Amino acid sequence: GIEGFPEIAAAEAVKEELLEQMRKDEAMRKKLEEEKAAAEKAAAEAKAKREGKIATVSAALDTAMESQDVTQLNKAVQDAIEMGLNDPKVQSANEMLSQLAAIVEVKSKIHASLESLEVKCMSGISSSDLGPLNAAIKQGEKLMASASFPFPELDEAKTQFDLYKQQAQVFVDLQSGCETKG
Repeated sequence: GIEGFPEIAAAEAVKEELLEQMRKDEAMRKKLEEEKAAAEKAAAEAKAKREGKIATVSAALDTAMESQDVTQLNKAVQDAIEMGLNDPKVQSANEMLSQLAAIVEVKSKIHASLESLEVKCMSGISSSDLGPLNAAIKQGEKLMASASFPFPELDEAKTQFDLYKQQAQVFVDLQSGCETKG
């Protein structure tokens, strides 16, 4: 037969090398497919996890916006920003947060002005003493023109302003009355 020829043996060796290379190539292809499948699975899991976090943050934003709680809203906005979210809901929450913070600032100014007037009331109030309260009320009114939050302190401050204004006028009248008699 033809088995004894050296060319046949060389061809068989080349054939074996080629078959071995094909087996290695097939193993490499399978390994690459497995790695690709694992990467796709990991990407899908990461995407699902992120979508879950986004849903949680979105729900937290809804709750915080509904409650109008500054602390809760601040945390929800921070969480959204940390996740890289900047959709209209996040922007609305951020605007609400700014408005609520401005209201807190005005409330603080109103409170401080009223406390000051309470003390000055003992020795007599002048119309210039009403300036800080009037400024806080104007700031609050400007704020409420663009905000839609309850702000009962503003109405109370207006009432108090009117009362203190009357007291200041009474004090002026008393002083002028004393001066004309003296």
